[in-house]
Amino acid sequence: MTPAFAPGTLRPRLREVSDRALARGILQPIETRETVISEGGVDFPVRVAENLVRKEKTARSESAPTNPFLPPDPDLVVGDVSDTHLAVLNKFPVVTEHLLLVTRKFASQTSLLTLADFEAWCRCLAEFPSLGFYNSGRIAGASQPHKHLQQVPLPLSPSCPVLPLQAWIASGGFPYRIARIPFPSAVSLAFASSSAAQVAHDGYREALTALGIESDEQGEIAAPHNVLLNREWLVIVPRSRAEFQGIPINGMGIAGSFFTRTDEEVGTIQELGPRRILQEVTGP
Repeated sequence: MTPAFAPGTLRPRLREVSDRALARGILQPIETRETVISEGGVDFPVRVAENLVRKEKTARSESAPTNPFLPPDPDLVVGDVSDTHLAVLNKFPVVTEHLLLVTRKFASQTSLLTLADFEAWCRCLAEFPSLGFYNSGRIAGASQPHKHLQQVPLPLSPSCPVLPLQAWIASGGFPYRIARIPFPSAVSLAFASSSAAQVAHDGYREALTALGIESDEQGEIAAPHNVLLNREWLVIVPRSRAEFQGIPINGMGIAGSFFTRTDEEVGTIQELGPRRILQEVTGP
């Protein structure tokens, strides 16, 4: 497989497509206000998405096909990643340069990640410091049934240069269980070599086994979970709820970056504590 982008060119291309789509009104960022909630010596960025309700109304009213990835909006396509994956902009990003790695052919968002998935993912993650995440199933935060991996640049917030999940993992304890992570999880070393995709894929399968997450003969996984990946580690977190007290949690939420619709929801996080929110939505 030959990538359409040469090494070092993905981010300039991403910015070029973003600027053009924004100028045309196709890219519709969600404006937010940010606050920081500290707990246990860790800072959690919390954003209030002020126009999220408008975004949801727009998404419902658009006469788009049922599957927005077959085909994707050409004005949102960043380019080819591999023979199996395309890079596409998130139409409603909360953070800038939010990339989706979409399979060219339909695959289920509840299916096992393949080596080809990791080849595409690692190729893009190698381009600039980023957090990758995969929401496997609606309970894990997936909004579309078509398989798509996600990638956002780091740091997510200038006020929180290190996400809580990064801080917990940095406390040590590889390969599978990090004592400071306050919810069920399995952690594996990811990649720092030319065999990045294979290392990450092997760690992914081992982490699934460590958590007792199984798949059927078709490669479908019944247990919802989030996969998070960067250049150093991979984490799998089983999920039990999509939200708690009205606060939705996807892969970015599991990393410790919260997004809310209202100031009241921010107050809920402050009252209960971010760790409690995450504990309530995780586990088998």
